[in-house]
Amino acid sequence: MAKNWIARAIPKSHRGIFSAKAKRAGVRDLQPARDAFAVTKSDTDDLPVYGKLAVFNAHATNAEVIRVVPVGSQDNTVYVDIKVPVGLAVIDWLIVRAVRSTETVADIAALVLT
Repeated sequence: MAKNWIARAIPKSHRGIFSAKAKRAGVRDLQPARDAFAVTKSDTDDLPVYGKLAVFNAHATNAEVIRVVPVGSQDNTVYVDIKVPVGLAVIDWLIVRAVRSTETVADIAALVLT
């Protein structure tokens, strides 16, 4: 019974990002954020703290892109473009070191969660 509940709780689109160990366990360790800081998009500066992102896309109808640099990246040439649906989305599968202003759409606002 519990395993079926877990399978329904995790959307199919997110099931592939979990490690094999997490898949076998059937649950994901979700911790609440202790603090949140506003993100200032910059092509040169890193965030004052690294963490997961809560992203708000204010566009009326379209998903928009936010360009982030993962914490494991050694330089600024490695980045990830993430398409954010309209409304609020939490990017909890990636620890972010920086949010770049290039390619990040103006409709995007973000908080880094620690």
